[in-house]
Amino acid sequence: MKQKIILAGAKVQDGRGSLTAVEGLVARLQKDQYKITELHIDPLAAGWRTPLEKNHFRSGASAIEALEHAERLIDDAAADFVVISGQDYLRSGYTKEQRNKLMDVYAGDFSIPEGYTQLARIWIKKTGITETDFKEMAALLFANYRKTAQKSQSDLPIPEKWYKPLTALFRGVDCANPYVDFAAKLLIGSEDCLNTDIMRDIVPVFVLGTAIYQTSGDGKNYLEEIAEFEHSRKAYQKACLDAGIDFQTEFFAGRAALDVYTCYPVIPLAFLMCNQFARDKKELAELLDNYEVTVTGGMNLARAAWNNPSLNALVVMHEKILKNNCGIGLVHGNGGLGYKQGVVILGA
Repeated sequence: MKQKIILAGAKVQDGRGSLTAVEGLVARLQKDQYKITELHIDPLAAGWRTPLEKNHFRSGASAIEALEHAERLIDDAAADFVVISGQDYLRSGYTKEQRNKLMDVYAGDFSIPEGYTQLARIWIKKTGITETDFKEMAALLFANYRKTAQKSQSDLPIPEKWYKPLTALFRGVDCANPYVDFAAKLLIGSEDCLNTDIMRDIVPVFVLGTAIYQTSGDGKNYLEEIAEFEHSRKAYQKACLDAGIDFQTEFFAGRAALDVYTCYPVIPLAFLMCNQFARDKKELAELLDNYEVTVTGGMNLARAAWNNPSLNALVVMHEKILKNNCGIGLVHGNGGLGYKQGVVILGA
């Protein structure tokens, strides 16, 4: 199989940024009659339970799923290049009532915050920590995200009300609420394309490992299975195996960057603990005091709309590697109430 490469990436958030460079490169490839397939990340307006169209993806791990599919398309010679596109104008494209209705994806069972609260309680019991421990760990996570956001100037003023409890386990700042107009694109190719005139000046970022695993279902009836997070372990281990990298060694040596999925604290905590980045509250505190666990600043502060968080993280990680801020980057994705877990490892 050919080595896959991210050739270009860009995003626009609330009017800041531009997709022109990616779109211009794609236009040149189309002019030269290369086979280009576009993969789409569905917006909120597509619904949650509607039929999924061909080459469309729908979850917080969508970009990782799309990247895995892009690799297959290129290996099968079905495409020379693949564009992964996401666009959702959550701020300007919906009324508050429309957003609330479309986001009520577990109607009849619970709201998303209450669903994650139930999941967290099961995970807490399985892990052997207390609810007090959990809340303290969640606060440490948010402080870590904010430190990163302040460095990247993506930090936002947070009204005091968002620090108050929203459910028994989560504050408002712990729950992703990214009302933002967002669009992003990634252009994927293979190492062969670096020999073409169009790509002569491109600095490639290599896709070293990609993995997606999921439980047998999502929602109320699958919380016990999800809370084991065996699918998170499998995704991390497979991506590391495919990449031929001991990611933790690279990360703790300062040679790699990490972006965990930050929608509700149980998801990043489960990823970090089940994959042995930290085994208990004490080790977690040390980890978060010394290392950044996102490159974006987290979903509340970095703000990517609905199904686009992993696309946002991949664009930011791609840029970070290009700037020589790290040699290796890992992006973690999450779908639904944690039923889908994805990991991508990129390298310079």
